Amino acid sequence: MPNHTTTKSRAPRNRTLTCTPEEQARYSAHLLRPSKHLTTEDLLGNIICQDFEVAYPLSSPMHL
Repeated sequence: MPNHTTTKSRAPRNRTLTCTPEEQARYSAHLLRPSKHLTTEDLLGNIICQDFEVAYPLSSPMHL
């Protein structure tokens, strides 16, 4: 994950989360960037880091 050291002015309705370096290390271990079909078990406890339009067709439609 990129480390942004500059402070940005954010839009009032922006929902972007900012993580500490410790949080980045903790959560990066759970990031998935699927390139093939995944089951519900593959997804549980993980974070999908991908555009919805790319990830959705690879997910199990019975469980969404």
